[in-house]
Amino acid sequence: MGDFMNIEELISKMTIEEKEVFQSGTASEYYEYVIEEFALKEKIQNIKNIDEDSFNFILEKLYLVVGKAVLEDGDYTFGDEVLKKLVTKLMRSRFTSEPVSNECYKFINYLEALKKGIEINEDLLDGHDVVLESGDVNDLKTLYGQHEEANLFRTNYEYFIDLYESVPSGVIDVNLRSAIYAMNNAYEREKELVKKYEK
Repeated sequence: MGDFMNIEELISKMTIEEKEVFQSGTASEYYEYVIEEFALKEKIQNIKNIDEDSFNFILEKLYLVVGKAVLEDGDYTFGDEVLKKLVTKLMRSRFTSEPVSNECYKFINYLEALKKGIEINEDLLDGHDVVLESGDVNDLKTLYGQHEEANLFRTNYEYFIDLYESVPSGVIDVNLRSAIYAMNNAYEREKELVKKYEK
């Protein structure tokens, strides 16, 4: 299949419009663009009849998405893990007021989402290695499924961050809970897809 996963080289092959979306948009926006613009979903649905050029093209575009997503990743450190444990203890203390407990809950979910986002991107990079090695259409289909779940995760993460900043301090509303629930579900589904490579 060849070694063609060079981000700079792939960017140089983009149209002006695609390059603009890649450089100025989020990973989610770029993903939605390539899915629509290049009909990747339709190509994946007809994966059994795909030729090598189309196979490589899909893989390149998906690789650009994860490359963009990795650049957006924040850092999750040992300090964050310690902080999460301390905040969890505070949230569970019977002496903690409800508004403070709610803020702890929001912060804990923020840290967990940050960690999960990094994990998902690591899974995607591993998936790309598997597909490059195998050249198997079923592996590519699995990778595409991972990207779908990753995109749902990112979209809900962005929604969660907007709510985190706009919902009044000490308050957890139904939208915030829904965003957390949707993120966690997408994460779990993505993890299930990873297991398909082992079969």
